Amino acid sequence: MVCERWFIAVSDGRIDGTKRLIKRGFKVNSMMNLGGTGFKGATALYLAASGGWNEIVKILLQSGADADKASSDGSTPLFVASQKGKLDVVVRLVEEGKADVDKADVNKADKHR
Repeated sequence: MVCERWFIAVSDGRIDGTKRLIKRGFKVNSMMNLGGTGFKGATALYLAASGGWNEIVKILLQSGADADKASSDGSTPLFVASQKGKLDVVVRLVEEGKADVDKADVNKADKHR
């Protein structure tokens, strides 16, 4: 199943596998729904940011990944990377992906305004 391969390649930091699936036409902004993983409704960029896979994040951004696309719970790749202390990923998302720092966690940001 392509979705499972995509999930494994991205979440395990497999650079060659990620590049191969992108070349095969997998859409980098599609949402993955894999029950029991904790990543329901998450994009590949969200998974890579969560794992701290900076090189995968770079590849996904260069392939058109949306740095601001939130997961089903409203958190963005920037939010999850900062939450997990992945500073190199945070810097890449902001500088290269032009991630909106005000959109990092839609659910919480709206509550505090």
